[in-house]
This record gives sequence, C-alpha cells and structure tokens, in this order.
Amino acid sequence: MGRKAGVPNRRSAEFREILAKIKFNIPQEAAKLYPTLSIVMKFKMLEFLAQYCYPKLFAKVIEDVSEIPQPMADSTEVLLNQLENPDVKKE
Repeated sequence: MGRKAGVPNRRSAEFREILAKIKFNIPQEAAKLYPTLSIVMKFKMLEFLAQYCYPKLFAKVIEDVSEIPQPMADSTEVLLNQLENPDVKKE
C-alpha cells in the first residue's frame, strides 16, 4: 500500500523539516544568488527551475528516421558564451 495523494515521502518531509529548522528558504536564497551569476549560469538556473513551473511536453515517439530534426549548429551554451564574451570569435 502506497502513500495517500499529497503526502510527501519520508525523505522529502525530513528534508523540508531540516530546511525549516535552519530557516533556509530556497526561493529567497536563489533570488539573492541570481544577480551574482554569469549569463550562462542564470540561464541554467532558470532552465532548471522552469520544470517546476511549467508542465513538460510529452516526448514524441519518432518511428521514421527521416523525422529526426538536424541538431542546431550551435549549442545553447556556445550561444550564451558568445553573449558573455562578444569579442571572442566563433570557432
């Protein structure tokens, strides 16, 4: 028999209790840290936190190999690095 709906698992509950005891508020601490981060780290932080704010789309099952999209020429990280360092030439 599993937990009732809405009841956190034991480890999650223990973790929340520890954070409450030390008065550590994750959103407040993240807000304090955000202005000090590089553009890349800001993007990664927002990307990570977005999964808790917006539902993930269901992955489409690709059966035909011709449907696979070609990868982007530049990864997000490369593009963000170019924003941070506009003087650096693209390889």
